[in-house]
Amino acid sequence: MTTVLERPTSLRQSKSALHVEDDERWRSRIGRYLQEVRYDVTQVDNQEEAEELAHRQPFDVYIFDEQFPLRRGGTDQSGSGIDLYDKIREIRGVDLNCVIVSGGNLRRQCNERGIKFIYKGLFDRGSFMTYLKKLH
Repeated sequence: MTTVLERPTSLRQSKSALHVEDDERWRSRIGRYLQEVRYDVTQVDNQEEAEELAHRQPFDVYIFDEQFPLRRGGTDQSGSGIDLYDKIREIRGVDLNCVIVSGGNLRRQCNERGIKFIYKGLFDRGSFMTYLKKLH
């Protein structure tokens, strides 16, 4: 499932975000935050669609959950934000502006790759918004 949240044409900016999250509450929450700082947002709930999108176009920022379905319509949780970062980085051939929002402890793996890590249990909206605004 792909959802595209766009700003009205008069407010549209050149920044775009790919958000991969299978939990609808988090997808809605992060989507709102991205729109507040004028990102055009494309949201998917699985790794397969995210990789297809990454082949077609670059995004200014990538926001991934820790785990999500690998395939469309899947219920498994074998897709990984870390693996997806590595794959898209290979596809695009450049380092990515990326955030992983996770309930798990991926801080070390994220730091090794230059990924911003945000723990869901201590999610700080202000810090997230500041990071996004710095990219503008």
